[in-house]
Amino acid sequence: MAFYLIILIGIFLILFNYNAIKKEHKSFNSILNHEVDNMDEFKVLLGENNEQFNQVIFDIRKELEDINGKFNSIVEMNKKNNEITVEKVETYDKIEDNKSKINTEADQFSNNIKINEISDLIKQGFSIEDIAGKLNIGKGEVLLIKELYIK
Repeated sequence: MAFYLIILIGIFLILFNYNAIKKEHKSFNSILNHEVDNMDEFKVLLGENNEQFNQVIFDIRKELEDINGKFNSIVEMNKKNNEITVEKVETYDKIEDNKSKINTEADQFSNNIKINEISDLIKQGFSIEDIAGKLNIGKGEVLLIKELYIK
C-alpha cells in the first residue's frame, strides 16, 4: 500500500508541476510581448533624439563656420595693419637717418667755421687766451684745434 501511495503522490506532483510550468510559460510570453512593445516605443524615442542631435550638430557646424569666417577676416585686417605699421616704421627710420646726416653735416660745417676762425686769429697773431675769449670757447679747445688742424 505504501507503494501505491508513493506512486500516487509522484503522479500528483508531476501534474502539479506541469500546470505550474504551463502557467509560467504563458506568463513569460506575456512579459516578452510587453517588452517587445516597449522596445518599439524606445525606438521611436531614439529616432526623435537622433533627429534633435543631428539638428544641434548642424547648428554647431554653422556657428563654427561663421566664427571661422570672422576669424579669417580679423587675421586679414591684422595683416593689413601690420603692413601699414611696418611702412610707418620704415618711413620713421628713414627720417631719423636723414636727421642724423643733417646733424652730422651741420656739426662738420660748424666745426669748420670754428677751425677757420681760430686759424685766422692765430695768423693775425692773437694769443690762445685772446682767441678763447673772443670765440667764447675754452683754452683747451683752442689748443686742441691748433694742434690737430692747424700746422
